[in-house]
Formats: sequence, C-alpha cells, structure tokens
Amino acid sequence: MTTIHRSIPLAILFFIQTMCMFGQPEPQYTLYRHNMGFFNPAVVGINDQVEFKVNYRSQFVGIEDAPETQSFYLGIPANNKIGVGLTAMVDKVFIERTAALFAGFSYTIQLGPNYNTPTDLHFGIQGGGSFGNTDFSKIQQPEDPLFSRNVNGFQPNVGAGLLLEHRDYYASLSIPRLLTTDRIVYQDEIVSTANNSLRTYVGVGGFFSLNDRMMFTPSSLVQFSSTDTTVDLTGTLKFVDRYHTFLESFEIGLNYRVNRAFGGLFYLQIRNWLELGYAYEAVSGDLGHFEKGTHEMGLAFKL
Repeated sequence: MTTIHRSIPLAILFFIQTMCMFGQPEPQYTLYRHNMGFFNPAVVGINDQVEFKVNYRSQFVGIEDAPETQSFYLGIPANNKIGVGLTAMVDKVFIERTAALFAGFSYTIQLGPNYNTPTDLHFGIQGGGSFGNTDFSKIQQPEDPLFSRNVNGFQPNVGAGLLLEHRDYYASLSIPRLLTTDRIVYQDEIVSTANNSLRTYVGVGGFFSLNDRMMFTPSSLVQFSSTDTTVDLTGTLKFVDRYHTFLESFEIGLNYRVNRAFGGLFYLQIRNWLELGYAYEAVSGDLGHFEKGTHEMGLAFKL
C-alpha cells in the first residue's frame, strides 16, 4: 500500500511537470528577486562587481525522484553599459534529466537626467541549448513499445529580456526560451514526442524605506504559457546593520504561490562580497499529504 501511495503523487508530478517528453516548464525560484539572472538575460553583468551565484532547489521532499534543480550564474560587467555572462542549469524529475547552458549579453540605457537616482533600462539576449535524457527503463514496462527505448536529445534556443530598474522599484519582462518545438517522430514503430511551449516571465517589485534601518519590499513574479500560469506574491522586511558588526543586512519574509504553495524565506548579506539565502515551501493542495516541503538555498559571491 505504501508503494502505491508513493507512486500516485509521483505519477501526477511527472505528467504535470513534463506534459510530454522534453516539455517540462522552467524551474521555479522562491528567491526569484535575488536570482533574476537565471531567467532574464537583461540582468547579466549589470552590477559593478563580478557575480557568481549557485542555487539548489529540492521539491516535494519525501517523494522518491521528485524534482531537483541546480542553477549557476556568472555575470561580468564589461563596462558601465555592457555586461556578459553564463547561466547553467541541471534539472531532474522522475525519469527525466536536463542540462542547459546559455551565454548572455546585456546593454544598459540610462533614462532621465537624474544622476543621483537614475532609472536604467537594461536589454538582454542569450543563446545556448538544453541536453535532455528520458530513461523509460525506470517505468519497468518493457512490454509497451512506447516505453521500450530511452530518448536523448539536444535543443538549441535563444532568449531575450528587459529590466527597468530604479532605486525605488523594478519591472522585469523576459522569455528565456523563444524557440518552440512541437513534433512527433515515428521510428521503428516507436512514437517519440517533443514539445517546448513559450514561457513568459513578468516581475515587479518596490522598495519602501520605513526608517534608516528597515525597508519593506513587496514583489511578484508571474509565469505564463499556453498551458499554465504561476503567480508568486512575496513580501519581505530588510534590516540594515549600520555598524556592520556581523551582517551587512538581514531580510526575512513570506511567499505565496497562488493556489499552489506558501512558505517563508530569509536572505543574508554577510559581507559586501558574500550573500546567503534560504526558502521553505509547503504545498497547499492534496500533494501536501505525501511530501515534506520544498527547500531552496542560494549562495552568491561578488568580486
């Protein structure tokens, strides 16, 4: 009975997340405001320092072969207008494994004459691809010809994004995978399908100073495609240590993924070159009876 109970939510996860072979959505990020470089090339290399970020996300802990994502970001400012960088991702869910690598380029235009609090518009593009592997042997149904052969493939892609940035707010729009594929291949009476639907990210956020040591930051990230829509609503309080005794700043808050999950997060700026973040989510639906939450950890180095 235990095996059956574990298999039911796992099967649901696989068919919702993959829909069809190589068709899984982009990974979710609860710490999205600190990790926009993973899904918006306009962010690549726009800061004054070289940045290297690592993010690890383990979803639905307690369910075997549930999704796990490792993401990597490198941003290098070439000058005050141009940035370059790399993003990489390793993702696994059930019988699927995906590895992606993209090179990005950004260009910045300063809007308005106010040089004390400028408004910057960043443009970004990226190019690369994803390597996918689907291991049907794990389903253990050799009598079915559809599941009798593993499938491997490479899918090239390009992406683009915009970021409007001000000291008091930001707005982001990106499509990290502009190319879509939808094909059916028949080979030796075996059906192989592949589908990637275009996915758009829209993000907004504000920075409201409550006093000289505390700031309130509401933000939202909406992801939508032809198959589904995901809405994240986040609110955090940031506390600044003016004396820099141990931390530069400490941020704590709550996140709600509409009709899907809720949780909390914190983000530490330990020094001006080191940041650490953690987020926890609990599923709000029936799957919550089978899993033990989702954990996400992020680490950033600035040089």
